[in-house]
Amino acid sequence: MIKNLIVFLRFVSASGIATGVDFGMAYTFLHTWSWSPTLATVLGNVAGALVGFWISKQWVFKSTSAFGSQAIKYALVASGNSLMNTTGVWLLTLWVSWHYLLVRIIVALFVFVVYSYGLNQWFVFKEKNHEELSI
Repeated sequence: MIKNLIVFLRFVSASGIATGVDFGMAYTFLHTWSWSPTLATVLGNVAGALVGFWISKQWVFKSTSAFGSQAIKYALVASGNSLMNTTGVWLLTLWVSWHYLLVRIIVALFVFVVYSYGLNQWFVFKEKNHEELSI
């Protein structure tokens, strides 16, 4: 149980780093180049997904499986993640006039809790028995 909690906390940390890259890139696209919030969200998601995959494979789940098959699975999960984030940002910016960053945070937290962790643990990196992970 403790080791599962450690894996979860590592995933939260990795997701925080990936989200920082995601939000940073999206914010730059939006405010420096005046791109649309939807396009900025998609491009930020792609950058964050690349960082998130590498950290998750190397540190969170310590996976030794083939890169290719996991990259494909991760891309599928990340695509769903991006679709949900982008759609959520698009809908909320249509319905409310909140600041873009607040909308991104609300949507990202929802997607993380409902979707991201479970699919990464049990679909992308499932070959590892988390009871055997070293701290």
